[in-house]
Amino acid sequence: MLTHLPLMMSDGKIAGHGTPEIYINNKKVRNKDELDRYRADEILSAEIITNPGPEYGADVTSVIRLKTVKKEGEGWSGNFSAAYRQGKEYYANVNASLNYRLRNGMDFFARGYLNDNNLAIDATAQDQLKASSTWDYQKDASWLFRMKYYFADLGWNWEINDHHSVGLTYTAFNYIGNSLTRREMDEQTWRDGVLVDGGHSMTNTVDKPRMKHTVNAYYVGKVGKWNIDFSADFYQSESLKEMEGGTEGSTTVSSQTNSKDHLLAEKLVVTAPVPKGKLTFGEEASSVHRTHDFIQSGFSADSHVKQETSIWSLFANYSLQLGKFSMNTGLRWQNEHNIYDIDGQRNDEMSPDYSVLIPRVSLAYNSENWQHRLSYNCSRYNPQYSLLSSSVNYRSKYEYDTGNPLLQPQTHHNFSWSSSWLMEVDKCRSILSIPQEHDTLFPDCLRRRKSSRRGYHGLPQYA
Repeated sequence: MLTHLPLMMSDGKIAGHGTPEIYINNKKVRNKDELDRYRADEILSAEIITNPGPEYGADVTSVIRLKTVKKEGEGWSGNFSAAYRQGKEYYANVNASLNYRLRNGMDFFARGYLNDNNLAIDATAQDQLKASSTWDYQKDASWLFRMKYYFADLGWNWEINDHHSVGLTYTAFNYIGNSLTRREMDEQTWRDGVLVDGGHSMTNTVDKPRMKHTVNAYYVGKVGKWNIDFSADFYQSESLKEMEGGTEGSTTVSSQTNSKDHLLAEKLVVTAPVPKGKLTFGEEASSVHRTHDFIQSGFSADSHVKQETSIWSLFANYSLQLGKFSMNTGLRWQNEHNIYDIDGQRNDEMSPDYSVLIPRVSLAYNSENWQHRLSYNCSRYNPQYSLLSSSVNYRSKYEYDTGNPLLQPQTHHNFSWSSSWLMEVDKCRSILSIPQEHDTLFPDCLRRRKSSRRGYHGLPQYA
């Protein structure tokens, strides 16, 4: 369903706005596998935000907000689905859910998701270095991934009335058996057309089953004319990887990587009406504690890392409507504190503190059939933990790969101009191949009815 949204690309990115942050019923999706647990007919509406305000994270350049179909009636309900596809390897999943609804709007639900994912990749690389001699390096490689895992959700939602709702969800994730990654390489090195070295390398990396836990709680409500949106998350993960392999004729190598991660996060967003517009403000905080222990057989060096990152932000955004013109201006103040210990000793160079201001501004003009928008967006990106890893992965006697713990955050400044032509709903539906019964999936694509003669308008009305 997502691939049919305006501006969505097949790789999951929004054209010109990068990978979106996704919310389902105001709950942030922290693992994209969560999307596999929903069917398209469970989604009531989908909204694309191409110019997110400061209430979203400093690294967020686009947002998709999904709302699921509200459960009606009372009593038991459920569904079951399965999928299978075959290529060089196969992929299969099974999805089942069960829901019990009370007359007072309270829901109890359970969902299970099983996945058997197998993937094979073949690749060839040829490199040449011209110096005092001409060196040619050729590599034929293959990768095999085998992974079986499950998700399990248990939760409770309560729509107290039209103005207040609360919920709590617990999610468990674990591998079923070991997850295997196998790499094989055939390498040849030539000097001035003469073969000087070569060999076959193979490594097996096994991820051991370790339970991961996630808890989310939320409250969405309205007090007078003020809208309140609060959510909190807890995440605990442990992983154990064991690698063994080497190059034929060389000493066998092995390593073990043990990682533990803990996350606590909360976010409060308040929206209040002001003259000719609205004011959105709030705060967001998160704390991550991570340990990473790497032990190897002698091809590199052991490392024991402990990392703590605390981020606290304040934000505000003002939206103003003046006839056909609208303006959004916002500011986010983000503070970050880092502690990085190596083998029990703090490394000051790798323990920086940051305090930054992140502005975001947009100006839009809307006519009967045209919409124009000029926007400025400041984004800040922290390196992913996988890029900061100090583990060394052995590929062959010529190739290792590792992370770089000294990587620094990046700040991006983006100016953009967009123009959209709005058309009638029948043309919109025809272009996107949307059946009429699915119009509710695209509330921002189909603007409100202006008159019975003109009908609906809208491809698309971006937030």
